[in-house]
Parts: sequence; structure tokens; C-alpha cells
Amino acid sequence: MPRLLNKTWLLSVSENESSDRLIEELFEEQTNLLNHNIFNSSKEVIEFHLDGVSFSSERCGAICTLEIFEEIFKENNHFKAVQQFFSGNGWIVDVGANHGFFTLYVKKHFPNAKILAVEPNPYVFELLKKNIFSNGFTNVTCMNVAAGHTSEFIQLPVSRYVHALSGLLLNEKPRPWLDDRYLENITVQQVEIDSIIKELSISLPEWIKIDVEGMEEQVMDGSTQAIKSSEIVSIERHRTDDREKIINRLENMKFSLLHEDDPNLSNYFDDLIFIRDPQGRK
Repeated sequence: MPRLLNKTWLLSVSENESSDRLIEELFEEQTNLLNHNIFNSSKEVIEFHLDGVSFSSERCGAICTLEIFEEIFKENNHFKAVQQFFSGNGWIVDVGANHGFFTLYVKKHFPNAKILAVEPNPYVFELLKKNIFSNGFTNVTCMNVAAGHTSEFIQLPVSRYVHALSGLLLNEKPRPWLDDRYLENITVQQVEIDSIIKELSISLPEWIKIDVEGMEEQVMDGSTQAIKSSEIVSIERHRTDDREKIINRLENMKFSLLHEDDPNLSNYFDDLIFIRDPQGRK
């Protein structure tokens, strides 16, 4: 959350006066947060209507919610240059679904897509379900578990006030604006993506998106069959030394890097998008 919200863009895609007012208020709150490390602690659920979709957030996490909305709907994270490679009606696995913005964006462009949305943070999960329902999207299955490489209960670092952050990075990356009193560890069920797909008796995915705040390797370990079946893999990385490991791993599975946002990781994250090599297709 180091950068300010793009208030001009948010207001340009706002669809009612209530959303306009919330954007103005949250922009001022973010300025206060960055300067004084003070979060709004209200658990009130507020609703936005922006760029053709509606979504809700807790007031205490709404600044972060709008930041993620910008990343997906304005900057097309996880989605750049890849639309032409998706059939439009296959399964997508959204690992680290958060409030559901990637799922909402995909369904907005591909209404026939079928999506498995996985989100471990219980504070966010109820909002994810609400956001899918409020837009009337069908063929979306939501699961409140942590994707990983084993089936066991784990301790997950989360923040009630920064909904985008949960996982190993909360303990790794310095954030002067985020005081320790806003952090906690919760117990969540970890499950392999391959096991979930088998348990639900759904088809293997055509597209898998992984945005898990430092737990990319564990998720890939538990998603071997899902990745092997996919035509598209989108992975957000946060560590410098993960780039080569991720690229080598996907290349060994017959994928090519189609797009990358920030190879030098000069900002908080780098979005890598892979497509299956033609000779590697089944």
C-alpha cells in the first residue's frame, strides 16, 4: 500500500454518488495512514459500483480493496496479452482469490468460464462469496482453504486491515506504515489444488492463476496435475530469487513466458504470464 490510490481513475469508473463519496473519503484516509500509521478500525461493510461490477469491503480494509481493484481492472494484472489463448468456457483456478476481482474480471469478459476461487483468509472469504453473488455470476465455486503442498492445518499470518496481505510475506517485507498491532496469525486448513479438483470432480483447468504472497512454490508443488493440464499460468512473485526458479519450473513443464511486468522487481510484485508451448499441448 505504499502508493496512493488513483483517485482520478476510480472516480472516472464510478457509477453512483455513493461510490464517489467513498473514493474521496478513502483517499484522505490513505494519506492519513501513510503519514501517521492510523487505520480506520470500522468493520462496517461498504459497497462500491465501479466499472461494471459491484463489490463490498469492510471499511477497515477498503483502501487495500480499491488498490487491488485498480491492479486488476485498470492495470489488467494476471490478464495481459492472454485473452486470445483462453477458450472462454473452460475451468480457471483462481488461487488467492481475495475479494474476487480476478474472478469478476474474467467473468465480465468470459461469462461462460467456470471458476474455482480459493481464498484462505476468513475475513476476506465472506466478501468474496458476497461479491460473486451480487454480480449474479454462476459457475463459480468458492473454497475457504489455503492452497499448498500438504493437507494439514497451518498458521497463516494475516491483517484484518490490509486484505491483500496474508502469507509468508507479512513476516518478510518491511512495511513502515503497517504496525505489528495490525497483524495476527490464524489457523487455516491447507489443501493441494490437485486434491480439491479431484474431490469436487471438476475438470482440470485451462488456466491457473496463483497470487499467494510468497507461497508460490508450495502451491505449485500441490498443483502439478492442474498446471500440466493448463494452457495458461499466471503467477505473481515477490522475491528476487524466485524469478529464475519459477521460469525454469514452467519451462520444464513446456510453458513459455508470454508477459512479465517487472523483471527487476523494482516495485512490490512482478506478474508473470506463461502459455503452453504448441509442441507441449496434449
